Amino acid sequence: MSCLFLDPDRNLPNQGFDLERQYQMVPAGGTRRMGFAMLPDEPEDVIIYCDNPNKAFLWGLYALTGKAVPQGSGYLIARNSAVRFYITGRDLGPAAIRVESVSGKMRGFLLISVKPLVGPLTYQLHILSDMKHVPDKAKAAAEMITTMQAVEPIFLKQANIQLKRVGPIKDVIVPTNLGDKLGDKLVIDKPETIKAIYEASQSISPSIAHINIFYTWNLVYTKKRDVGGSTIGNYCFIENVPPGNWTTYAYAHEIGHARGLGHSDEAYDIMFGSPNNVYPKAFSEFEIEALNPY
Repeated sequence: MSCLFLDPDRNLPNQGFDLERQYQMVPAGGTRRMGFAMLPDEPEDVIIYCDNPNKAFLWGLYALTGKAVPQGSGYLIARNSAVRFYITGRDLGPAAIRVESVSGKMRGFLLISVKPLVGPLTYQLHILSDMKHVPDKAKAAAEMITTMQAVEPIFLKQANIQLKRVGPIKDVIVPTNLGDKLGDKLVIDKPETIKAIYEASQSISPSIAHINIFYTWNLVYTKKRDVGGSTIGNYCFIENVPPGNWTTYAYAHEIGHARGLGHSDEAYDIMFGSPNNVYPKAFSEFEIEALNPY
């Protein structure tokens, strides 16, 4: 492709941009920066414009290389040029920034999705323990709070969803050993395990949040596959790993499952199906649209 929209803030946390699918989420009443580049083999100058200015409009043109000038509600951009500009959302719904050659040929596009602010989507934190596994409660609470402080902006910036912590951090004590036969693994997909955790949690107080997040240990499935996290309904279980990139995206991944998202095959997607150390990660176009439909 000789014409390509690019993220000018690629060194910052993603703000709802999907490079592969040429897609940008824009909050209603909010603004996102955008970059656009033309390769030398592009045969003509191009015009870029929003096909529905009632949904979103462009402003703040700045030429990084080459030459670009305003034209109507869009921009005329010379061959072999690179520019930056801003997109501001107006009314909710889809739109597109179209790229046409000066002779009228379609050369590219950027899908725009103007999204409402959703939320607050509430979550409550839980520290799980049993007869054998009793974590340092103060350390666990601090780690969960620190991690969620990193997770909240991911949902807000990428999908315009506000996450909000509610209630106290619940100390959920199961009065049996939840582990496997050796006692060191938490087999999280066993119905009796989930039932015991649910009953212990409810015995303290009924759930008051949309999502319940549990600090756990050594998670495995019955087929002995190690997992870093697991979600059943609106219960998210995540291993007690110190705050950092892996933990932040593990929490975001499990919250995504709690909101109905499945796994992705793309390593840079938050919903990628296997834990990895590929960073930074982002929600894809399809995941943002599922998390925050019109």
